[in-house]
Amino acid sequence: MFIQLSYPFSEQIPFYSSLRSPGFGSAAAVFLMERFANLRALAVDFISISSPAHEAAGADAHRVFLRCTAYAARSILLVEDALLPNTLPPLLRVFVVPWMFEGLDSASCTMFGEAANA
Repeated sequence: MFIQLSYPFSEQIPFYSSLRSPGFGSAAAVFLMERFANLRALAVDFISISSPAHEAAGADAHRVFLRCTAYAARSILLVEDALLPNTLPPLLRVFVVPWMFEGLDSASCTMFGEAANA
């Protein structure tokens, strides 16, 4: 699932903008996990699933998405700060290729898709 908000980060005051960025709480995470039973990955075009203004709520959302709570029967892959184009053709498959480094819990990745009309 792609969530594109095109959040207007200001190049003049990036620190202020990053503190006011959107994010998810645990209720939103639970909703997505229950509503979309086949959801395997979530890519967002904002800094993090967790808003710096609401760190505790964002940490709870991470726990739900990553199956660190009793709630989830599965975990999903989170792609944060993704560069998502304004328009996408219908996609058959999306590939997420993370850079893997021992000892890291997150890293950069490359995403690409197979278009349905290709």
